Amino acid sequence: MDTLFWVRFGFVSLCFIAAVALLRKPQELVAGLKQFFLEPTSAVNLGLLRIAVFYLLYCSAYDRTTNWYASLSTTFLKLPRGWVWLADLYPVLMNYIKPTEWVFIIASGFALIGLFTRVSTVISSVLAVWLMGIPNFYFKIGHSDHVVVLSALVLACSRSGDALSVDWLIRRFRGRGIAPPARSVAYTVPIRFSWLLVGTSYLFPGLWKLWEGGDLWINGHKLEVEMALKWAQLPDFVPRFRVDHMPAVMVFFGTMTLVFEIGYFFALFSRRTRVPAGLIATSFHFGVGSTMGIWFNLWFPLIVALDFPELFEVAPFSWIRKPVLRLWNAAEERVRARVPRLKEPAAEVLVPGPPAAAFAAGSLLVLGMFVAGLGPIDSWPIAVYPRFDDRNASAPRTSFGLLFVVQEPGGEERELKSNFYPLGDTASAYRIVRAAIQAKAKKHQALLDEHVALLARLVRENNPPMPSGTRLMIYRFDFHVDPAERAGDARKRSLIAETTL
Repeated sequence: MDTLFWVRFGFVSLCFIAAVALLRKPQELVAGLKQFFLEPTSAVNLGLLRIAVFYLLYCSAYDRTTNWYASLSTTFLKLPRGWVWLADLYPVLMNYIKPTEWVFIIASGFALIGLFTRVSTVISSVLAVWLMGIPNFYFKIGHSDHVVVLSALVLACSRSGDALSVDWLIRRFRGRGIAPPARSVAYTVPIRFSWLLVGTSYLFPGLWKLWEGGDLWINGHKLEVEMALKWAQLPDFVPRFRVDHMPAVMVFFGTMTLVFEIGYFFALFSRRTRVPAGLIATSFHFGVGSTMGIWFNLWFPLIVALDFPELFEVAPFSWIRKPVLRLWNAAEERVRARVPRLKEPAAEVLVPGPPAAAFAAGSLLVLGMFVAGLGPIDSWPIAVYPRFDDRNASAPRTSFGLLFVVQEPGGEERELKSNFYPLGDTASAYRIVRAAIQAKAKKHQALLDEHVALLARLVRENNPPMPSGTRLMIYRFDFHVDPAERAGDARKRSLIAETTL
C-alpha cells in the first residue's frame, strides 16, 4: 500500500500542477475550449460520422439477436440499474419484438444512407436504446455498443444529412442547394460530443485502475492477473503474443494502459494529439483482442480523425480530389441528360441554424457518463466501462469448462465443439457454465434444469439437425489456464446432466 500511496500522491500532484498551469492562462483555456466546440467544420465530416455510427447500428439490427434473448426464460433476466420499472411491462413488450426489429432495420438503413435523415436517425437511435439494450438484461452487461448508441442519440439531434446523403442528392437535383453546405458549428458540436463520449469510456476505467491498483498496473502484476482471468474463461483460446513471458514488456504495457486510458480524453482537445490517440486506441484494442480474446471495434475510435477542413484538401486525400470530382461531375451530367426535369443547383449555400439540440443532448449524455464513471454505475446505455481495479484478485492456475457429447439412437457418441452463439460475450458463456456447475454442486435441480435446457438449445441451434432421440451429455472438465500447459490436459470429465435433443 505504500507504493500505491506514492502513485496516488504523484497523480494528485500532476493534476494540481496541470490545474495551476491552466488557471494561470484563463484566456487561452477559454479560447481553446471555444475552438474545440465552436470552430466551424464541414458537413462532410458529420456525414462520415453518421455513416460510421449507423453502419454499426444497422449491422446490429440486421444481426437480430435481440429476439433470441427476448425468448429466454425470465430466470436469466437481470434488469440493470434504472430499468427495474420495466419488470411489469417486459412480458407485454416482448410480443412486439419482431415488428420493432424490422422498423429498427429499416430506420438504421435509411439513416446510414441519409434518407429521411432527420426522422430515420431519431427512430433508429431510440429503438437502439431498447432493442440493443435487451441483450444487456441477461447474464451480464456488455460494453461494446454503449458509446455507439449514445453517439447515435446525439446525431439524431443534429443535421447529419446535409452531406453524403440521399437527402442531399434529392435537394441538389431539385435545385435547392449546392454541395457541400457552408462550414458551421452545427456540424462541429455533434462530432465533438461523440469524441467526448468515446473519451469517457476510457477515462474512468483508467482513473479507477490508477486509484485502486495503480502500483499493480505499473509493475505489470495486475495485467498478468487479468490476462489469466480471461484465459480461464476460454479453454480453447491461444493468445497471438505471449507478452506475459516478458516482464519488462508487461511493465511497459501495464503502465501505458494507465497513460492511454486517462490521457485519451485530454488528447481530444488538441489537433496534434487526437489523431495519434485514435491510432493508439486501435492498437490498444488489437492488443487486448490478440492477448485476451476481448474484441472491441478496432476502427470506431478513429472517428477522432474526422476533423478535416475539407476531406479532399488534406493529405493523404488531396491527390484524389480531382479524379473524384471529375467522376462526380460526369455522373451528374449523365443523370441530368436522362432526366431533363432535374434543375440546376441553386447558387446559394445552405447555412444551418445553431446546434442547440445537439449541444443539449451531448452535454446531458457526457454528464451521465461522468456520473456513472464516478459512481461507479454500470447500466445501459450509461455505464462505467470495466474497471479491472480489484487488488485482491490472483491469477488462477486451473479453470473449468463444459464438454458437449451427443449419443445418437444407434449408440455412436461424438464430441461437439462448444459454441455459445449468439452470446457475443465470452463472459456471458462463462457465467452460464459456472451457474450450471454450481447448481449441480448445490443440488438446485430446478435451476440446473433451466441451465441445461438453455445449453441444449444452444447445441441444437449451433449444429446440424440431429436424429430424433439423440441424447446430449453435458460434462465438466478442468483445464490449465496457461495455454502453454494445456497440451497435456487429459480433460477428465464428470457428468453434469443429460437430456434429449
